[in-house]
Amino acid sequence: MAAGLTWGTTAATMALVGRRSPLGAGAVGFFRVLLAAPILLGLARLAGVLARSRLVPLLGRLALLGAAQAGFQLGYFGAVPRIGVGPTALIAICTSPLIIAALAAWWLRERLTARVAGALAGGVAGTALLVGGRLTPAAAAPGMAAAGAALALGAAFSYATYVVLAKSVVPHLHPFAIAGVSFGFAALFLLPVVLLHGASWESLRPVWLHLIYLAVVPTAIAYALYVRGLQGTSATAAGVGSLMEPLTATLLGVVAFRESLGLRGLLGAALLLGATALLFPGNRPPRSDRRPRAPAPGLQG
Repeated sequence: MAAGLTWGTTAATMALVGRRSPLGAGAVGFFRVLLAAPILLGLARLAGVLARSRLVPLLGRLALLGAAQAGFQLGYFGAVPRIGVGPTALIAICTSPLIIAALAAWWLRERLTARVAGALAGGVAGTALLVGGRLTPAAAAPGMAAAGAALALGAAFSYATYVVLAKSVVPHLHPFAIAGVSFGFAALFLLPVVLLHGASWESLRPVWLHLIYLAVVPTAIAYALYVRGLQGTSATAAGVGSLMEPLTATLLGVVAFRESLGLRGLLGAALLLGATALLFPGNRPPRSDRRPRAPAPGLQG
């Protein structure tokens, strides 16, 4: 939930970046992970948790984590110019917890408890009310709208894949190392896109402080917190907890940008808070019928 609170500041920061620079949102995503990776890897080295013997057997899964993170950046920021911020958030944020629940049941054999199922339903409904109440009529052509919706769904699937893969890695590697190495891979995968579209110093200079903030707070710190949280809760419950993001973004919009919340938004916020409250009493990872795929020989939990 703390990670979700910090992610909620991303939209406001992106709005400020858009006002001061022509830098594309995809390039912003690239610089986020590029700057966050060395911060996390440095912390992992200082903490003594960057042992090569632990990293090498997991490089395949860490590369997949990087690909999922890159896919999320491309999908989400590719959808925004086609269908707008509101519809993109509605599709990506509302569907990702459901996809997480499905993937976690298949890959991790997590059983959906009644408490977590209630939190999942309330969280998705609350997010739909909260974000849906702020939508503006779309002006995109049908083909453009369909492409945007597909990209937003792709972003949701990529994010859900990251969460479930990270859950399978947390018993074997420190959160700093998981996030740092996966972001390094994500930056590598996103590099051709940035080189293709270009990012000049003139476009970076007015917003370099904003990029540093994005890299440190809602990226490095947020994902370290989120992956750490996965050590003590189910992937599905973590997906519900991350729905604090739209609530924080909405409250920032009301306070900083004088946006209106309205009755529907208030009801959505209440549902979200009630859903996340359900996660606290007796919240433990559900027992699994089958463990995730066995780790490589020599790794300990």
